[in-house]
Amino acid sequence: MQITESMRLSGIALVLVLFSAFVRAEDRISVGYGEGLPGARNVAVPITTYHDLPIHGYSLAISYPRESLRLLQISALGTATEEVGVDFFFEGLDDDAGTATLGAIFAFNEPYTPSELPATVPGQRPQLLAWLIFDVPSQATAGEHPIQLVDGLGDPPISNRFTYRGTTIRPVLDEGVFLVQSENVLTLDSKFGLPGFRLAPMYAYARHPQPLQGFQVAISFDPRALNLEEATFNGTSMLSLLGGKDKIEFSQIKWQALEIVVSPTEWRTTAGVIFDYLSPYNEFQVLPPQTASTTSQSIMKYSFQPKSGADQFGESSLLALSDSAAPDAVKNVFIIGSTGGSTSVEPRKVDGRIYYSTGFLTGTVVDFKTGAPLSGATVKTDPGGATATTRADGSFRIGGEEGIPPGSYSVSVGRSGYNPGHGSGEVIGKGSVADVGTVALFPAPVIAGGFLRAEINGDTRVDISDGIYLLSYLFTGGTTPSCQDAADVNDDSRVDLSDAISLFGYLFIGGKVIPPPFTNCDQDPTDDALGCADYSGC
Repeated sequence: MQITESMRLSGIALVLVLFSAFVRAEDRISVGYGEGLPGARNVAVPITTYHDLPIHGYSLAISYPRESLRLLQISALGTATEEVGVDFFFEGLDDDAGTATLGAIFAFNEPYTPSELPATVPGQRPQLLAWLIFDVPSQATAGEHPIQLVDGLGDPPISNRFTYRGTTIRPVLDEGVFLVQSENVLTLDSKFGLPGFRLAPMYAYARHPQPLQGFQVAISFDPRALNLEEATFNGTSMLSLLGGKDKIEFSQIKWQALEIVVSPTEWRTTAGVIFDYLSPYNEFQVLPPQTASTTSQSIMKYSFQPKSGADQFGESSLLALSDSAAPDAVKNVFIIGSTGGSTSVEPRKVDGRIYYSTGFLTGTVVDFKTGAPLSGATVKTDPGGATATTRADGSFRIGGEEGIPPGSYSVSVGRSGYNPGHGSGEVIGKGSVADVGTVALFPAPVIAGGFLRAEINGDTRVDISDGIYLLSYLFTGGTTPSCQDAADVNDDSRVDLSDAISLFGYLFIGGKVIPPPFTNCDQDPTDDALGCADYSGC
């Protein structure tokens, strides 16, 4: 059916009968959780609803941070909306403003046949209403970004409402979170310690996809619980990678008591290091990239010692990678590039702890639609990266035999065929068990057909990893690309070495632009024998 502008406005007006709106405590619209690295494509974020009456239509008004997310569409694929069938489903996207609106009416066409979304069964999970489909810009800022339901967006103003028999219901609104993951990570060690006993050195580690020209590290700690005996880059893997101390042309490390006092409960040690500071500049005098692990490339070494009675201030002592608000204060940054053309990047910060007891995290993972337990899901804590795999009954226990340090944790859950989920828990220590509760995973929607040329390894991005994946397949017995069309980078209807050369040429030396479909997922315009048996990049 062709939707005209007048039909769009009248349809949305039908959804919003504002003069009769009222609030029902049982009615709720919630935005869920999404995550992705800069450059990720087609990341789905669910919108769910709980309503104790049937609804004949609804409207949504959504706000999101435009600098970090790009909303491509609002989709009803695989949702309760699609199951019922919807006659009117019209989205209004204003990506420049970071807003979107949607009007949905289940029965709109003539001849009119009543249709409704059934009431949510009491005690059951909410219903899946729609999907928000985002791209993550390559320049997106790492961190958590809110996706909000905001009444009164657009012209005419649209609000978040249900309609039932001509009456508008105003639900409670819950905002969602999108985590833009960072490829640059600064991590501090965590170690078990005994108050009054010596502790082995602890390290700061760097993970970064580009060479580093230098870095800054700032750590706050409680001097009532900890002594700092030394801070140095001696004994780190950084020195061997650089080729010796003479490759560090500037450094300033403050760790002596008199120069790091902030308050009676906070001392702050800082370090600033630049490798190539003096001319003539050497483009090879950099710290090489490290992406395989967050704890392989050590850049600083610290000797923290717990004092007698340290545990009276808590079951752990926090080592916080803290950024002071003072304009002249040292902040935690990586310096990328060479002197004269360098940029400062704020890495994701993973704090450390010295802990005096441990605890455990438990929970259960289920399928959102069926409620069935999900086995084989990977559960991971942040910070710390402790992992567990769900059992046949969907349950998990993080901590193994020894436990994990006390503190607040975010828990991410992933399983093939499902959108990622998350939860949170607080580990108290002393062997206690904290329950995350039930994490429901949404079956991943099929967002778009076709494929993205040169996106070979299925991680939704086109980068050096795709070329290495292809070379491994061609020459070392690596995994066969599931989508041969995507691996045909130069679109010559063959998959061979020339495709890897074309990809590397485009990425690094200004080679030919990759043929379509490249900027957006689509079908292959070339009729050839290559196929695409399975593809997760769109």
